Amino acid sequence: MMKGSKILKAAVQILAIAFFALAAPMAASAAPSNPGESCVSCHQALVDKGRGQRYVHAPFLENNCTACHIEGAAVSSANAEAVDNTDAGSEDNVRWLELPFHQAQEHWIQLDEELSGSTLWVKTKGSGYRPPIEKISLPPLSSLPRLNNDLPPPQLSEIEVADIRKAMTVSVTLSWKTDEFSDSEVHFGREELNSSKRAPTLTRKHEVTLVGLDPGKTYQYQVVSRDVHGNIARSAILEFDTRRNLIASGSGNADLPQTPQTEPGWHLYRIGESSSYLLAYTAQQPVTLDIGTTAPSPSLLAEETASSSGSTNGHPTLKTSHDTNISICRDCHQEIRETYSHPVNVLPPADMEIPQEYELMPDGRISCMSCHSAHGSAFRYRLVKSGKADLCRGCHRNY
Repeated sequence: MMKGSKILKAAVQILAIAFFALAAPMAASAAPSNPGESCVSCHQALVDKGRGQRYVHAPFLENNCTACHIEGAAVSSANAEAVDNTDAGSEDNVRWLELPFHQAQEHWIQLDEELSGSTLWVKTKGSGYRPPIEKISLPPLSSLPRLNNDLPPPQLSEIEVADIRKAMTVSVTLSWKTDEFSDSEVHFGREELNSSKRAPTLTRKHEVTLVGLDPGKTYQYQVVSRDVHGNIARSAILEFDTRRNLIASGSGNADLPQTPQTEPGWHLYRIGESSSYLLAYTAQQPVTLDIGTTAPSPSLLAEETASSSGSTNGHPTLKTSHDTNISICRDCHQEIRETYSHPVNVLPPADMEIPQEYELMPDGRISCMSCHSAHGSAFRYRLVKSGKADLCRGCHRNY
């Protein structure tokens, strides 16, 4: 009997060892395949609150937190030094420049000499194309080839009223083209050209949207483009009428693929005798850019750094507030043209009171999440208010 009990005990021990041996790989295989599931374990209350809403952000519903919040690691690139985004706090110190780059195959960016010796961070995004973040060191201006003044101003063509939309006020989009990279400016007014709006981005395909216009009125306007050397082209004084709607169709200001004028990649120049850099980029397909610098203003750096968790205590490095609240939204919602939605990445007027539920970025700028709830809302489009009119009146109380 004693011998039988020993045999039974030994058999139980063998079965136990076999069970744990088999259970270990099973437990490993049962670990969350989606990294976002580990976010849920720490942020369960936030998850429950978001999923309890009627309209829920699809990636949030799928536990795909990493899509909007976590930075990945980049690999090396032929054109620039590779960036390891898992490096603690690496991107927290980057100030993303407020330049509204549109989708194009070629980009020109003018930069001040004060950035000499700093490092530019460049994100390139196209349809199905997103190479790693690149770092470009700015050498002294004196070491770069000069881009000399060609003297003639840009040639203006295809000037037109591209779009007229009526809402609480009227917005009008004016478009034109130039034969060289230049900025975009419109002078306009009812009786005289006493107002203006300028877009400093260098482009050959121009769009400027005028907002807050009166309905049922005739306006005069003149388009102006200035190249990197300061040569200016002005159109004749033209007119548009806000009595009608004119809804544009097509791809907005996205350029069609074309044969690049230079080899793909980055090229640095000094603009004539000036104290400015020119960073020229040519891609294989139309892309948008995000440009940042590691020489931010102290106040902005402090605010951005305070808002990021970094990779301390083993936590993955978080995307910057600009990425999470603006860039990611634009990546997925490319059909939403910024000119016809509320401006983002801008500061509200100094005298405007912003309701507490309209969240701003750390430095006070407006983002997509100022009007939309990040994870879920009881209202359509995940708005923070029940309707578009209520949403607008939250800040624009006089309308």
